[in-house]
Parts: sequence; C-alpha cells; structure tokens
Amino acid sequence: MNLDWYYTFLVLSKHLNYHRASEELFLTEPTLHQQIKKLEKHLQVNLFETVGRNLTLTPTGREFIPIVKKIIATYEDGIKKIQLKNKKLETHLNIAVSPYIATYLLPKFLPEFF
Repeated sequence: MNLDWYYTFLVLSKHLNYHRASEELFLTEPTLHQQIKKLEKHLQVNLFETVGRNLTLTPTGREFIPIVKKIIATYEDGIKKIQLKNKKLETHLNIAVSPYIATYLLPKFLPEFF
C-alpha cells in the first residue's frame, strides 16, 4: 500500500481530469496515470472509466472516496499525535487574538498559563 496512491485518487476524483490533477499534485500525467493503475491493480477493482473523452468514477470509485478520506485522516491524526508526544506535548492550543495582544500582552501571560 502506498499512501500517495490514495492522495492521487482523491485529487483525480475531485477534478476528473488528469491534466488539472497533475498540476495540483505537481506530477506528470503519465506518473499520475501509473499511480492510479497501480492502486486499481492493488485493489483489484476499476475506480475510473473513460466515456468518450470524459473521465468518470465507477460506482466502486464513488464508494471508495469516503473510505480514502478516513484512511488519510487517520494517518494524519496519528502523525500529529506522535509529533506532539515527541515534543512532550499532550494537546494543541490555538489562540486567536489581535496583533497588539499577540505582540505585547500574550507573551507575559503564556508562561503563567503553561
């Protein structure tokens, strides 16, 4: 299993166009086509079909989209958790404040908070 194949599948399923998908992924069209063929061979199903000049998802391809999104989300969440544990942090804190507060007031209070 190659996770790049799944990213490629999602982008191609979004655009349904090899040229636009290759531009978004910074890959050549033959490389993108090859990755999709390898994924289809690995899964032993057809995810896309060409009707005339149009690329469409097969019913199996449409069903596969939420599965791939879940796989990628799980992978990315796991990476974040491992990186935070490696930094000895258990949680992540996002604070939205004005530039003035961020520059002058927040640095005084953050050490107290942590």
